[in-house]
Amino acid sequence: MSANSKQLGGKHSPSLSYKSADEATVNSVDSTTRHTQLTSSFETDLSAPRRIRREDPSQELVRKYQKDSKYSAYVQVVERCLQSFDYVSEWADVTAFLTKLERSFKTYSRFAVVPHKETVAKRLAQCLNPALPTGVHQKALGIYEQIFKQIGQEQLIADLSLYAYGLFPFMRNASLSTKSQLLEIFSRVFVPLGTSLRPCMKSFTAGVLPGLEEASAEMSGRVMDLLDRLQETVDSAFFFQTLFLVMVTNAEQRESALKYLAQRLPVFTQKEDVEQICGDQGSLMVRALAATLTDSKTLVLRAALDVVMTRIPLRTCVFETRDVVLLVKCAAEVVLKKDMSLNRRFYTWVLGPGESDAEQSAHFAQYVQAPLTEALLGSFAATSSLDQQHTVLRVLIGLIDKPAIAQPILDAIFVPLLQQLMAERDACADGMLPVKLASVSRMFVEMLDPIFTWSSVINQLTQAAVAADDPGARIARALRLLLFFVQTFELDDDATLQVHVPMALLTVLATLDRMAAKTVDATLCCCLTRTAIELLTRVPTAVFADVSEQADVSEPDIGGLFETARAFYGMHDAASEDRADAAAVERSAAEVVRGVGLLHATIGLSKRIAARLAEHVVGDRAGATAVVCVEDICHILRTATAYAGDFADSVLAATMHEDSEHPWVEAFVRVVTQPSAFAAADAALSTLLEFVERGLLPRQVIVGDLSLLVARLWAALSAEHVSNHFRAVQLLCMLRRQADAPTVERGLAGFLAGPEFVDQLPRYAVFWRNLRLIEHHRPDADMLAFSRLLLLVLDNTHNDGGLSIEQQSAARAWIVGGVGEWESVLETLLALQLVSIRTQRTKSSVVLATGHSSTLQEHAAGFDCGRLSYYLGAMQQYLELAGTTVIRSMVSTVPVSEPMLRATEGVAEPGSSWMQVVALAALEFALTGASAKSSALAAVEATRARAAELVAFVVSRPGVAWPAAVVAGMQARTVDALLHCVLHGRAAMQLPLLDLLSALISTQVHTRGGQTLADTPGVATAAGIASDVRVFSRLVLAAFTMQLDVVALSRWAQFLHAAVPFVQQLVGAEHDVLRWLVLPCLHMLRLVLAQCACCFARPARVSAAARHQRTSSQLLLRELVPLFAIPTSAADKRPAHVTVDVLTALLDAFDVLLALSLRNADSMPVGRETQRPDSRASDSSSQSAVSLGAIPIVRFMSSIFGQDPADANDNDSSSGNKPTGDDSVKGEHESVTDVNLLEFDLVVMLAAVQAVWEAFDFGRPQQSLADAPESRLLREFGVDATRSEAASDMHVRQAVHTRIAVLVEHAAASRPAEVTLAMAALWIRDNPQWCTHLETPSRSLGRGGSRQRRRSSASSVPASRASGLSDGAASQAAAPADSQWNWRAPNLLERVPGRAPVAILTTLLNDLHLRSTLGGSAQGRELIDDAELARFVELYARHRLTARASAVLVPHVLVMLRECAPQQLGFALPFVLRMFTELCSRAMGADTAARTPELGSLYAQLADACVAATARVPDAASVDRVLACVADMVVPQLPQLVPDYERQVAVATQLMQHAIGPALRAHMTGGYSGPAHATTQTHHFASVLQCLAALAQQAALTKVWRREVWDYFCDAKFFSEHTMSPELAAHWRLLVRQLLITDKDRFADLLSRIAASAPALFANRVYEAQMRALALRRLSFAIWAGSTNQYLSQLPHVQERLVDILKNAPLPIVQCEVFLCLRVLLCRISNHHMSNFWPMLLTELIRLCLLQLNREGPEDREQANLFLAACKFLDLLFVLGTEDFLIHQWIFITDTIDALYGSRSASHALLDQLSARLLSMPSSARRKHAQLKDKSYPSILLADSDGPSLKFPWVTEVDPELGLALNATELQTLSGRPLKRPIISIRSVVSIKDVDAFVHNASAQAFEAAFTMAEPDTEFIEALLVSDLMYLDFTTNANNQSLSMAPAGFISDFEL
Repeated sequence: MSANSKQLGGKHSPSLSYKSADEATVNSVDSTTRHTQLTSSFETDLSAPRRIRREDPSQELVRKYQKDSKYSAYVQVVERCLQSFDYVSEWADVTAFLTKLERSFKTYSRFAVVPHKETVAKRLAQCLNPALPTGVHQKALGIYEQIFKQIGQEQLIADLSLYAYGLFPFMRNASLSTKSQLLEIFSRVFVPLGTSLRPCMKSFTAGVLPGLEEASAEMSGRVMDLLDRLQETVDSAFFFQTLFLVMVTNAEQRESALKYLAQRLPVFTQKEDVEQICGDQGSLMVRALAATLTDSKTLVLRAALDVVMTRIPLRTCVFETRDVVLLVKCAAEVVLKKDMSLNRRFYTWVLGPGESDAEQSAHFAQYVQAPLTEALLGSFAATSSLDQQHTVLRVLIGLIDKPAIAQPILDAIFVPLLQQLMAERDACADGMLPVKLASVSRMFVEMLDPIFTWSSVINQLTQAAVAADDPGARIARALRLLLFFVQTFELDDDATLQVHVPMALLTVLATLDRMAAKTVDATLCCCLTRTAIELLTRVPTAVFADVSEQADVSEPDIGGLFETARAFYGMHDAASEDRADAAAVERSAAEVVRGVGLLHATIGLSKRIAARLAEHVVGDRAGATAVVCVEDICHILRTATAYAGDFADSVLAATMHEDSEHPWVEAFVRVVTQPSAFAAADAALSTLLEFVERGLLPRQVIVGDLSLLVARLWAALSAEHVSNHFRAVQLLCMLRRQADAPTVERGLAGFLAGPEFVDQLPRYAVFWRNLRLIEHHRPDADMLAFSRLLLLVLDNTHNDGGLSIEQQSAARAWIVGGVGEWESVLETLLALQLVSIRTQRTKSSVVLATGHSSTLQEHAAGFDCGRLSYYLGAMQQYLELAGTTVIRSMVSTVPVSEPMLRATEGVAEPGSSWMQVVALAALEFALTGASAKSSALAAVEATRARAAELVAFVVSRPGVAWPAAVVAGMQARTVDALLHCVLHGRAAMQLPLLDLLSALISTQVHTRGGQTLADTPGVATAAGIASDVRVFSRLVLAAFTMQLDVVALSRWAQFLHAAVPFVQQLVGAEHDVLRWLVLPCLHMLRLVLAQCACCFARPARVSAAARHQRTSSQLLLRELVPLFAIPTSAADKRPAHVTVDVLTALLDAFDVLLALSLRNADSMPVGRETQRPDSRASDSSSQSAVSLGAIPIVRFMSSIFGQDPADANDNDSSSGNKPTGDDSVKGEHESVTDVNLLEFDLVVMLAAVQAVWEAFDFGRPQQSLADAPESRLLREFGVDATRSEAASDMHVRQAVHTRIAVLVEHAAASRPAEVTLAMAALWIRDNPQWCTHLETPSRSLGRGGSRQRRRSSASSVPASRASGLSDGAASQAAAPADSQWNWRAPNLLERVPGRAPVAILTTLLNDLHLRSTLGGSAQGRELIDDAELARFVELYARHRLTARASAVLVPHVLVMLRECAPQQLGFALPFVLRMFTELCSRAMGADTAARTPELGSLYAQLADACVAATARVPDAASVDRVLACVADMVVPQLPQLVPDYERQVAVATQLMQHAIGPALRAHMTGGYSGPAHATTQTHHFASVLQCLAALAQQAALTKVWRREVWDYFCDAKFFSEHTMSPELAAHWRLLVRQLLITDKDRFADLLSRIAASAPALFANRVYEAQMRALALRRLSFAIWAGSTNQYLSQLPHVQERLVDILKNAPLPIVQCEVFLCLRVLLCRISNHHMSNFWPMLLTELIRLCLLQLNREGPEDREQANLFLAACKFLDLLFVLGTEDFLIHQWIFITDTIDALYGSRSASHALLDQLSARLLSMPSSARRKHAQLKDKSYPSILLADSDGPSLKFPWVTEVDPELGLALNATELQTLSGRPLKRPIISIRSVVSIKDVDAFVHNASAQAFEAAFTMAEPDTEFIEALLVSDLMYLDFTTNANNQSLSMAPAGFISDFEL
């Protein structure tokens, strides 16, 4: 075989090199380039002259025989025999038919032709059906022999395709005797044909191979001999190439092929061996073996591994690297079978023939390790398929059992594999690995040795730390890998928890120590500290507690821990000469990974690191990241110290011995005492204090710098550091407890005792408030703590000559402003009286002169009377300043704190009020005297006098009456003075003036006895406030807008709340105080609150001071400065910062005014037809005029004060500010000067409150900094680069949220329904995507709201209109996800007690009920429209109610439905239906008792009314939404909600009558009255079909819809453009499937419609053909709609109908439908059930190909479309590659290696011959792929219409650091098999030249698909079937005339 075969191989082997061939077939990434390369080999035919097709030799003989009369008899005999086959009914008739046919041939054997040879070949093939007896088969084979003998070899070559398709597939089904007969035919007839067998070599080989399956040695030997003869006949290389193609494509023949290869293949030791067997196509053999190694049969895998093991030794390297990688990958995957026989063969192959383990390991390392690593890592890294990645991990798991293979592979692949897993995690949206991949990866890691996994991960860090180039980036990557490994796999074995996690902790800390010693990279240090904390939390407590055996362990060398870690994990420094001993390394590691050693090492490293990092946070240069590092290392140090204190006192002793002189202590003291970030100072001071508390540091460390520490913490209480306040006070309390308490208090008192008292008082206010919060959570708090500071404040209230008026006013203002803290103040003052001063009293009974006895109480010992008098005076001073509010509170409040109860024990009875306690305590001192002989008598008397004065003040509050004229005059002067103080920012002077003004007003009212000015003549000229309410309004507005002082604002709010009723009583009905005073103040406060919300929203990149300054500027530039003519100097004196206290005061004032407005809402002006402003847009505007409704602020204020806007501008210019004229406001607004235009809008008011709530909702996503790499790295380690100092944010947020909740609670208490509706309106505003597109259905479905507002804000513009969509298309837009909905407004309302979701929905349902029943007279429409309210109710019930709450709400809905008919709901019908459906379904899930007959009845009525309403609605979008609700919710829940079957049928019938039936009938009659727009019409019909599909899911309702659907399905317009589209086809598929499942007789009806009708006198043949084609299309659609093999029992009847059609030769349009039906059958029927079709199909296909090949004259368009249908059928056959067709494929295309290099003109394949003719035909241009432009095509076809027929898997970008040798193209092979697709996508042609793309490329692309082992793309094939099924290329008109085969517009897209 060698010489001759080699010569033959050289002669016939392709001339193209291996590399170019492989690149042409596989390795090209670009699809267009690949297509060009595959077809370029045939372009040479263009230059060759046209080859005249060789004429059939039998034609000449026929012309010769026609002169012989016996030849005519011969033809007639054969014709009669063939006609008799139509009457065959059983196998005996077949035998008789064959006998007659054989006799005919023998009788006329002298004629060397076969009449009607196509039919004869078809009948003979049918007689070889496996179901027939062996005798029939033998008879048929005998006729074959007779024919071959009669026609001769030359004619057999010409007719080979006719006789081969019956003989080639027969071997696998033949009996032993017939196999022998068949082999004899092959041996004697076919083998002598020689090279003429080359075109059918693949099929012939596949037909012979089944003979090797026989157990008979004789039969197997004959088959082997036959194959050997074939090899020698056609060329050895070509034979084996063909055999390899059979192995790739024919899975059933692989076992037989492997048997032959096992005996005939040589051992490949050199490349010449490969060339002898495969030519230059060695890659084809590798792919054949690779395909075989993926087979599912174990026997095939064993045989394949045997061949690979014995014939392809890896040490010879005879194949290319990429081929070896592919082969090794497929072979390695056999371990997944878990079969020992397979594993043994694989291990033998990869480990080599060596006997010892060393030899095997060496063989594997040298020859296998690299390709196997490349295969596994390349497959995992390059693929985007989770299944492929899962397979790689499972292979690795299977290889673990073989250490000789696993360990080298793991050494090379483990770390890159972790990096790829981490990349997969990062690519996932949720930041987690997919569940399947995570599960198998955890299993993989858990099966590995922990020492290996941890050493691999830790070595990455240690290597990066000692790297010379770019160590920072390498350390960051190593840390990310370590963190991913720890967090993902959660290893919990003992070795990990007790050894590796502690060692990893020390390694990270040692790396940080090593890096900090050189330079400090804050970002990298932060990552290291966060990783250390993560590891520290995972170290079990038992590891630290294990100190029993380590009592004598010495302190480890902290500096050498890094080298210890490196040595422990086997990483020695290459430059070091000393090699660590293994035992010594283990001993050193054992000392530091547990107990005392671990504690020593952790604490020591933490101190060293802390000392180095602390230096970098001192001063202003420290960044936020460096501060985080210090915080983290302090946390580690404190945690380790705590463990040492619990388990190892020796460690604490060593720490205490060295810490006083340790550098970290000095560094921490510098951090605290010198300027630095507060967070760093907090961490450092907390650590120092904890060490002092544990006794590890002496107190002198803190006491020495105590004054500096106190000053630093006091400075942190400024307004610029709001978030630091709480923590600073905590630290001050800790300093007082652990350091020197008197020194701390003296230091703080020094700040208040100096001249800077006024400046320091705000800090004390912050200190006092936070101190109360701390003491509230500590029941053992010291009541005397920091009492000296309170006394200093009280001292500053005295009117002494040494104090300035500013100090006095500031101190008094603080006391008045803090009246809410009166209990804490009284506790402190009472503690000073009763606890700090110890007095002893004696009681004695004496008899008075009058004769009755009395008790004498005296002091038994002396005490400090001066101090007591001072404390009593302070008490009186406080009560005088606190006011009557505190007095009234003291009367009704009882002390509850335990320390206070203990202090007052014996003074007052339990349960006494504060008033009683204070009075009794003072009374005790007032009644207790001193002995007459006492030297302190005078002092005691003075004390008693002070106490008596206090008691008198407490128990009596006198009143004063004043004349009305005097009061009015003082009022006027007081108002003027107050206005002056407000405008100049003198807040301290406002408080006494306000007290005076309040007293004057009250006194005036009481003096006048309730009379108004009209009732009291003569005093109008001196009426004060009553003379002009505008002046008073001006004053109040200025007070609330022009100052930010918390005390003044609080007092003004109290004053206004108390004064408004008296002012209204004074002025009477002549002026409306609510309109002139309350409403303007309310609007101005709303604007101020909105600006405060912008201030506290805390955007990124803006410091706190800058934000406060910006907000203050915005408040000052609100166009109010020129309005009030404020001097510039006065404006500059305003506070620079907006604090939380100011905001709280503003909320207090807003609460007062809002509650007052709501209580008098009936008299408030409410807008009806005005625009609702968007508070967000108006409040945050930076324009010159801030909008308030439709009136600018300047004009609005001017109208109140009677001032023209021009005057305001003049005032502005006089003050030096910018003019405030608003040129944009023209027209009617210029003439408006009446305050009556101002409106009360509750929605706008609550929007401002919500804005403040959101500003303090710190959990919301904030604006982030630029997404820099450092920021991303820090976020991965849990550090937010944009974080603020949030230590006290929680307390601030809680306080503000609590205050807002109280405000909303007060508003809801006044008007619960209105507040609830306003919150619903806020939700609509926050979610404009819902409210805007619902305006149309609200107008269509019933009575709309009283008005339809057009929103002015840009954010409320519908998204559909902004994008240019139509209303119909916008209505079909997908709903946003739950996470995109803004529920902040409902959340705020739910915080109010009694406003749970059930209560809210109850209120809204009641309002909805009233709107439905009362119509336009219902209230609340000024807040929210009807449709908006209904939509909110629906969505709120869906997303905010639990199942149990739903059950509670269902009765409320039932009451509403019971009291009003569903028809009365009007606009709310669809919303209520959706909501009620969800409520009922949830309620029944939680409580089955909720299902009642009444519920079912009312629900049915509601559904009926909603469906009936659709018939009256002209808007299709509204109807579509209702139908979608019915389909998605109502119909699926109907059996559960309506248990009565009759009711269910009634609802379904109503749906059919009003919605579905009319739409179907309108389409059938052509009177469709739906939307005219095509897209909207399609959506509407889709909604109708969706309802039908929902009904089809209910088996009990089948009879309701079955008849209508069947009538429409059988109608001629079923395939119209409005009915059948890619969107609607899926709905019809479900309907037709359900219809034919429930009524099986319908399928027989479909078949009956295909049969030809009886001949009629005036029959129109064209019309009948069209009707049969339509019936065939309907049958095809029904089969396509079914599941796989659903109609298998009907297959014989379908075959009978199709054969009958083809036999009668109908018009081409019918034959086209036959091929479409056959394509559907290929996709819905298993291929082995289609074996009976092939003789008929092959004959017809050959006939059509020959018809086009031999055609002469002009083309027929109908025949061209018929040929297109046949080509599409062939195209699908080539793609599916079924076993039954592959053996016949050679008839149509070249399926051997000649497909790439053979000449098309010399090919015997029909399509190749046709391509050669098309190439020689004159044509302007040949298209390769048609561009699809029609939108009726499915989207997948439009996307890939110009793409290749092979879709390769997407290869991800591979990290270059992985070091893979394969390129991207080669990695495609490892990533998975490509998907093969049909070439033809067009649906109609005008010439056969339009299918040139298929005819020209079919052979090459079929070979490419086989070479790449491609699989069918089922999704694309299904889309292609849908495209053809829904496109009807023939129609009929009224005159029964055939129209054009394709629309003109469609043809124009494809014409040549």
